Amino acid sequence: MRYCLLTGSFDPSFNLAAEEYLFEKADRSCEYMMIWRNEPTVVVGKYQNTVEEIDSEYVTNNDIKVVRRLSGGGAVFQDLGNINYSVLMDCGDSSYVDFAPYMEMIVGFLNSVGINADINGRNDLTIGNKKISGNSQYVKDGRVLHHGTLLFNLNLYMAAKALEPPDCKIESKGIKSVKSRIMNIESLLKNNTTIEQFQQEMIKYFSEVYGYRVKEFTEKEKEYIDAIKKNRYDRWEWNYGYSPEYKKCRRYSIPGCGNFKVQMNIKDGIVTNISLSGDFFGNQSLQGLYSILEGCRLNKNDISVKLAEVDINNYIYNISKKDFIEMIVY
Repeated sequence: MRYCLLTGSFDPSFNLAAEEYLFEKADRSCEYMMIWRNEPTVVVGKYQNTVEEIDSEYVTNNDIKVVRRLSGGGAVFQDLGNINYSVLMDCGDSSYVDFAPYMEMIVGFLNSVGINADINGRNDLTIGNKKISGNSQYVKDGRVLHHGTLLFNLNLYMAAKALEPPDCKIESKGIKSVKSRIMNIESLLKNNTTIEQFQQEMIKYFSEVYGYRVKEFTEKEKEYIDAIKKNRYDRWEWNYGYSPEYKKCRRYSIPGCGNFKVQMNIKDGIVTNISLSGDFFGNQSLQGLYSILEGCRLNKNDISVKLAEVDINNYIYNISKKDFIEMIVY
């Protein structure tokens, strides 16, 4: 039996948890397609260093969520102008990542609405040299999760800003995203189709051509999904802390205080080593400040708590805690 599921949620943590539920817990004799959309979100690949992929300040100021997925590949920006699709099924003994069969399904749908897309390289759908869909895949224990995007009317400006880290040097073992030129499907359609109508066309196509039966998650299934969401996708340890070990180096200037060079080692999202140098002044040895920060998560709230009872001007003259935190968390 084949089922097409709609989550009814725009919460990326819930939607990714729903994928994991279907992958790990659903009846393996069935095949599943899940169609869903997210509120503004950066979804990073499993093996990426989150802070290397995003502009943290822009993401925070614009209420953009950051969530890590189970599959590899590069970071993507999503909003309600993007349609996500997931295909989940057993794949026998194969551990081979094969994108083609699943991408051909999407190409068939696009052809049915008058869009002639090509499979470009391993995991993109393009029109000309512009990307309209990126795909990723996760294979485990004879089961495959293939998921991808369809850029309908994505906010391209916000996508570019969110995925543009500030000018700084980061040395990492993570896999950097390959930035591609992208375009929206909406511009290719001759009528005034809304994204909701386009999504319904997609559901209709897969129902008629592949025999998927549309259903919703039961309340019991939603309880399982909420538990997965809470234990993984809502957690800083997964979305940021799972990042590979890396080093950060930054030069920073604070008027009336001095010029700084900040160097840090980060492992599992935690500061393991930090050093500051520059032309600033202070009364106490910086080792005291280092001992406070080392072992702390590289997170503004956590560092703010650590420094709550500290007179930071004893270590660095004429600096505010706000400026200090902005300098090291970027």
